[in-house]
Amino acid sequence: MSKSIDRSRSRISGLTLTGILMAATSVVAQAPAPRKLTLADIYRLREGSAPELSPDGGWVAYTVGTTDSVKDRTTRDLFMTSWDGRQTLRLTTSPSSEGTPRWSPDGRYLAFLSDREDPHEVQQVWLLNREGGEAERITNLPGGVSQYAWSPDSKRLALIASDPNPDTVTTGSDTSTRRTPPIVINRFQFKEDETGYLGKERDHLYVLALGSRKATLLMPGSYNELAPSWSPDGKRISFVSKRQDDFDRTNN
Repeated sequence: MSKSIDRSRSRISGLTLTGILMAATSVVAQAPAPRKLTLADIYRLREGSAPELSPDGGWVAYTVGTTDSVKDRTTRDLFMTSWDGRQTLRLTTSPSSEGTPRWSPDGRYLAFLSDREDPHEVQQVWLLNREGGEAERITNLPGGVSQYAWSPDSKRLALIASDPNPDTVTTGSDTSTRRTPPIVINRFQFKEDETGYLGKERDHLYVLALGSRKATLLMPGSYNELAPSWSPDGKRISFVSKRQDDFDRTNN
């Protein structure tokens, strides 16, 4: 009798397996055939970058880039996602790009760089209050801001800002009338990707007081300063610079 039961179980298992295979074959047959990747699919891609963890560890701020095929440009917006991944908030929707998000050490503000509403189309520092409200522009430097760092007490920002770009020269009292000056090459590294021809403009170190919104130039001169970083007590700022003659000829 046990042999008969075993044979019955074997037949049932075989029928069950056959049914599963037939069902799987039916699903595969109904699935649409894969199509080839097209150029239009490239514009549907989203690029996430620049993740920045909040001081309390609860949120991650980052940028998401989308490509506009009509305007032929990529626009980046700020997003914020909870650490457990359950909640995502879009923070900016302006036509301009936003980038380089940085939390204030006290967690109250989220700063970022954007060229929105700037007449010179250069990046300035903007501030978002986590308690709500619109983003506020807190710098107005003609050459724009490329890098920045919060002080440990969240009351100041170290900035790297460029000298104004003299690519155009105003003629007369009408600021809308401009002419392009001649290109004068007098340095070893005379051109740079995305920047174009290089002149006498330099990137300098500033400190911005958050309360007064006043930016103070700390390092004038003919050298570039980069990568500012505060000491833990907030009394000093370190930076990178090539302080030597003809600095274009070295990477030190």
